[in-house]
Amino acid sequence: MKKIYILIFFLPVLLAGCWDRKELEEFAYVSAIGIDKGKNGMVKVTYQIPNTEAQSGSSDVQSNRAASEIITLTAPGHITARDLATASVSRKINFSHLRVIILSEDVARTSDTYKFIFGSLREREFRRNTYVLVSRENAEDFIRGNNPKLEQSPHKFYDYMSRRWVEVGLVPITTINDFAERYEMNASLALTAYGTSRDIGSNEFGYESNFLPGEIEKTGGNPTQIIGSAVFKEEKMIGVLTGEETRLASLLSLTTKADNMLVTFPDPLGSDERVSARLTTEGSPKIKVDISGEAPRIDVKVPVNLFLLAIPSRVNYSESEENQETLKKAFAKYMESKAENLIEKTKNDFKGEPFQWSLAVRKKFWSLEEFFSYNWKEKYPEAEVTVTFEVKLRGTGKQLKPPRGK
Repeated sequence: MKKIYILIFFLPVLLAGCWDRKELEEFAYVSAIGIDKGKNGMVKVTYQIPNTEAQSGSSDVQSNRAASEIITLTAPGHITARDLATASVSRKINFSHLRVIILSEDVARTSDTYKFIFGSLREREFRRNTYVLVSRENAEDFIRGNNPKLEQSPHKFYDYMSRRWVEVGLVPITTINDFAERYEMNASLALTAYGTSRDIGSNEFGYESNFLPGEIEKTGGNPTQIIGSAVFKEEKMIGVLTGEETRLASLLSLTTKADNMLVTFPDPLGSDERVSARLTTEGSPKIKVDISGEAPRIDVKVPVNLFLLAIPSRVNYSESEENQETLKKAFAKYMESKAENLIEKTKNDFKGEPFQWSLAVRKKFWSLEEFFSYNWKEKYPEAEVTVTFEVKLRGTGKQLKPPRGK
């Protein structure tokens, strides 16, 4: 009899875990949030909610249902708009699967960015690895204009795109946690992804990566183009970098690395031809900082590997060591010239550096207080910077000798 009483006593404890359960079908998981300016201090908030039934099941169900539901609300904040959405959305809106926060450029160029990013950090459903993206047009138009052809789920689209960004370096990977960290340190600029779903007009002077979003001449497929960077100083957008400049910033950076970049550069022994190659890095750049003078001196050495892929000029770089040395020196000089132009742009136009060199400068001080007193952000525009690319030719392709090689 005593055992029965004990069982009756503990039975409610065993069943207590189910009292607040909810089925997955009750939730609407937001994959993207867009933020635009509204009237009278309000914001226009766009939620993109994947339709899970359209992404699974029979082909008939998939063809008759939209891949996602997109709703736009005017509210005081991008989080509190969630309750307003229940006026038309039957499921409980959840942010735990949020992949990206999209700010319109109009919003990003004001000081409102701070409240949207830091406000997101306090909501427990927001993951700190949520990406930040700036759209050239309204965020609502970007989300509605984005039409991926290979993925039904918008969540997968942003997830797969971010993996490509890591590989090729044309777009910076910046999360809300990264953005907040740069803001708190107030030493280096922050770079975020930059995109558009509109055709801005082709850039006929660009090579494979010297474009801003909307400038790539392209026919068919998804109209969205995400390439280059939006540059932030503290909480305000102050400029942009092309895809090529973003790659260079990645090569010079202490924290971000692209590991597989396809590039072209002028052939030093073939007039009007460009060599195609794969560029990989050998760890972070080696940085030496001297702050003993009035202006800091920075020496940057960037170790890279070069794999030749195409040689239209048919110059024999496979067997001639002399030609290989000429090629390596020409490529190093080409990259150093590009890097110097980018550094001058950051010094003159942005008055700050996006390379996280402040981490190397901090090592020169015993405490953060001393570092902050040095005021690196104000010192950088006067800095003397020297960049050297250390190039190793790792391969010349499968074909040993070009046909009728020169």
